[in-house]
Amino acid sequence: MYPHLPHINYMISPTVTIKPILLPNALNVQVDMLMLNELHPLISGNKYFKLLYNISQAQAQGATTLVSMGGAYSNHLVALAVAGYTQGFKTKAYIRGEKNEVLNSHLSICAQHNMELEYVSRTVYATLRNNYTPQNPNEYWIPEGGGNALGAVGCEHIPKFTLLNTITAHYNFDINSTTPTNELFTNNYYNYCVCACGTGTTLAGIIRALQHTQVHTLGIQVLKGNNYLTNELIQKYNITPCALWSINEDFHCGGYAKTPTYLTEFVQQQSVVHNVALENIYTGKMLYAVHQLLHQNYFKPNSRILLIQSGGVH
Repeated sequence: MYPHLPHINYMISPTVTIKPILLPNALNVQVDMLMLNELHPLISGNKYFKLLYNISQAQAQGATTLVSMGGAYSNHLVALAVAGYTQGFKTKAYIRGEKNEVLNSHLSICAQHNMELEYVSRTVYATLRNNYTPQNPNEYWIPEGGGNALGAVGCEHIPKFTLLNTITAHYNFDINSTTPTNELFTNNYYNYCVCACGTGTTLAGIIRALQHTQVHTLGIQVLKGNNYLTNELIQKYNITPCALWSINEDFHCGGYAKTPTYLTEFVQQQSVVHNVALENIYTGKMLYAVHQLLHQNYFKPNSRILLIQSGGVH
């Protein structure tokens, strides 16, 4: 459907580890984490998959500039800046909020990769989010967070890795639509697949990839808002409601980017105990949610869970 991208794969690792996460529980539930952050230090995790087909489409259209939007700490914009740079695109981003004299770590990486940064008010930002019109035919628009249909198509490949050994997952980056569903899911080795959710794009892709298995896909919503993510999946991504996927809205911990003390302490502790990269906005909330749900006996006895470490700059 879309061509292979040799340059965006430059220095992308085709293998990532699957780490056991020891969370004591009374029902003998086993937890593993798929370390997608190991794909690339900057184009990492689900960001790589969201961009894959979008950049292919931009190439097919003859676009020269990739345009998107995000907050000052957007991992999506970091990935877009680096991926665009390696592919020979110009990149531009609308940043929510006022410009600071000194760029933070995320925006510094964007600037180092020649991304044009335009700061806009929250009002203007909301308008752009809902109704952006490319300023010229050479622009290719990618929504906030990579949240569009092609982003979801890319995320369908997240569960389609090959297991090289008990702890190593291998990806074939010659992406094609005929990649089979991973046997770890079709043979019921894993019973749950869990990821943190902002736009719902990653969750939509994983649900589609696992729709012919008995695996339950669970999204942990990191923003406040009743049913907004469920509605997004149904209306934007045409995901049919069924018993094999669900969204938990109870662990946003106060809202997007909110970091209460209990969450910070949990994330710091678990990062050290398991030697995994975690942050408070996405992966930390996901692991905290699973930890709490285990205590609530949410998961079936003797089941296995695969957590998606969705990457990002720390």
